[in-house]
Amino acid sequence: MIIGLLTAALTLLLVQLAIVTFLGQKILTKTKEQYSISRGSAELNKVFVGVLDIETATRGYMLTNNREYLDPYFGALTAINSSLTTLSENISNNVQWVKQLQKLSPLIKVKMEYLDNVIRLQDANDMLSLKVKVADQFGKKAMDSIRLQYGELDASLRTERANIATINQQNQLYLLWIQVIIDSLLVIVIFIATCLGVKNLRAYKLRNVELNIESTTDSLTKLANRRLFLVWAGLALGRTTRGETGLAILFIDLNRFKNINDTFGHQAGDDVLKEVATRLTSSMRSSDFIARIGGDEFAILISGKITKDGLLTFQKNITEVISAPLSRGAMQGKCVRASPRWPVKFPHLWPGQTPPPERAVN
Repeated sequence: MIIGLLTAALTLLLVQLAIVTFLGQKILTKTKEQYSISRGSAELNKVFVGVLDIETATRGYMLTNNREYLDPYFGALTAINSSLTTLSENISNNVQWVKQLQKLSPLIKVKMEYLDNVIRLQDANDMLSLKVKVADQFGKKAMDSIRLQYGELDASLRTERANIATINQQNQLYLLWIQVIIDSLLVIVIFIATCLGVKNLRAYKLRNVELNIESTTDSLTKLANRRLFLVWAGLALGRTTRGETGLAILFIDLNRFKNINDTFGHQAGDDVLKEVATRLTSSMRSSDFIARIGGDEFAILISGKITKDGLLTFQKNITEVISAPLSRGAMQGKCVRASPRWPVKFPHLWPGQTPPPERAVN
């Protein structure tokens, strides 16, 4: 399940990457196109402004006969030619714009030739011819045609630039929504995968704890088993060797336990063992350690300041607790009495040593 969720998350990431790359490329392409159109529109405006500058310079020269008015004229001519070249390069990918520019360029050329003739007549001081040329209003008609054609081309460029801006906004909005949706799905998938992972990890740890408990616990009496007892005894013996505490181990073996199994059955024997374990546990101190180390064998590990008399008293108490009658309905009302055999050992004492200071073990 977790692998499937992680695979889904990876798939979502790849889909997101593909969509972002695709839309990003489209936005970039449209942005470049928009920049090219904007530059072309700027050059078109320079052309129109240049034509107006030339016309203004020519009119000023005609009225004042001062050639200083012609300085903007020659500068505008150079700017117009340069702008027309740049404009042609930036709109060359659109057939409609190319056709509109092809209509506009001859009109500008005619207007420039007309103004050039006017300047020549003014230089020659041929006022009669100049009056005739001005009177036919050819220059005004040419300028009106230029304005009309300029307006059409400029409007086309502006419209296309606005369309591109709208498309880019839509693509950016799509990109934003796609990223939000995919990121939300990723968060959900990762959250679910994390929850499942935590759940599985907890189950794994719990199972390990259960296995550890099963490996160190007697399944019948729920006491520690031989394995855990040996570990615990080894640790206690290590503390005893360092002189930190005393240690005693009491082994309990139930007499004639086999007779119970043979007479009343193994279930009755199991019930007796569980009852004995319960009685032993209730008689122990919190510092004592009890384990079932065999079929009807138990062991008690006692640590602390221990005396032999105190240990014998403790043995007597345990014997009384275990020897109390055990009643069970399955035994047909009969009573069973279990009595322990007690080998008592002081493994921390070397031969000739005396036990630690007296402390009663109750």
